[in-house]
Amino acid sequence: MLAVGANAGLSGMAVEHLDVTLALSVPTFVVVTKVDMAPKRVRKATLKAIAKHVRAPGVSKMPVMVRSEEEAMVAARNILSSRITPIFEVSSVSGAGLATLKTFLNLLPLKTDWAAVQSAPPEFAIEETFVVAGVGTVVSGVVRAGTIVAGDSLLLGPDSTGGFTPVIVKSIQVARSSAKAVAAGQTASLALKRVKRQAVGKGMMLLDAGLAPQAHYEFEAHIRAFSTRFPIRVGHEAVIHTGTTRATARVESIFPAAGESVTPQAGEVEVAFPVACADGVHEAAGAASAAASAPGSVSVSTTTESVVRFRFLYQPHYLRIGERVVFREGCVKGVGNITGVGGPPELVLRIAPSKKKQ
Repeated sequence: MLAVGANAGLSGMAVEHLDVTLALSVPTFVVVTKVDMAPKRVRKATLKAIAKHVRAPGVSKMPVMVRSEEEAMVAARNILSSRITPIFEVSSVSGAGLATLKTFLNLLPLKTDWAAVQSAPPEFAIEETFVVAGVGTVVSGVVRAGTIVAGDSLLLGPDSTGGFTPVIVKSIQVARSSAKAVAAGQTASLALKRVKRQAVGKGMMLLDAGLAPQAHYEFEAHIRAFSTRFPIRVGHEAVIHTGTTRATARVESIFPAAGESVTPQAGEVEVAFPVACADGVHEAAGAASAAASAPGSVSVSTTTESVVRFRFLYQPHYLRIGERVVFREGCVKGVGNITGVGGPPELVLRIAPSKKKQ
């Protein structure tokens, strides 16, 4: 849900948030608030700006105004089609439009068929870690696949060396209540037996040993830029977001859409992005325009994709082919899908032996 003030218009930050959700193929709807205090002219200009952005090339969605409960039902049924963007007008003062919005929210379908992956090997993405007195180390996150039962033995990792360590799930809590098991699609907290908090961190996974998980330093992704006109060169470092992983990686190589590798010319191979970032400020703005026209530069627009190879700087991470990836470096932002993983030959699955209590 993207909230836009009718009196303030579509700000640069709102545009950026809308771009991210659309680029990630997240079903999106817009709620225009404060319609009671916005002048009619400003209100119409806000709606026009939203509709124009949603229809833009590379997005090509249909903005749909929802003003009745019947229209809300139709919009909720079709939200997953990726063809429409419902728009609601509401006021918290007069209450206008709130009933329609509530009807729509209550009828929203699940995007993922979690029942279909509940029989798969367990995968738990760790989002937070903490210590509970009398319990020990506790991790919270989302079950991405399978079912986890209290007492299960899973692999925790990867650590800084890329290894995975066997651990035992001591107990489970769902919505602050004890549970015997937790299934795919649910958020839960798991207490781990004899695990120090320092050994667990955000972005790590709890996985079934049958998956034979491996950690990788390098990966390739089909990337599309969506929110900046400033260039990124081979050798640039960016923050990578994929799943619960957030880590710095370096651009190792850039491939054009045709698949032919781009050869760096004096280290100046670039990807020039066409749209200004939200704040319009970048320290390299002066050099960017000249660099974009440099010989050997590769242009990536919001309607084309390139294959970019990244390498994590500090430690390997667990990655899945097909998973969404977001990268950002200053005003440079882009999204894509992981198409391949791989790293140094010495990177193999390392399972630490269980520590027996002396």
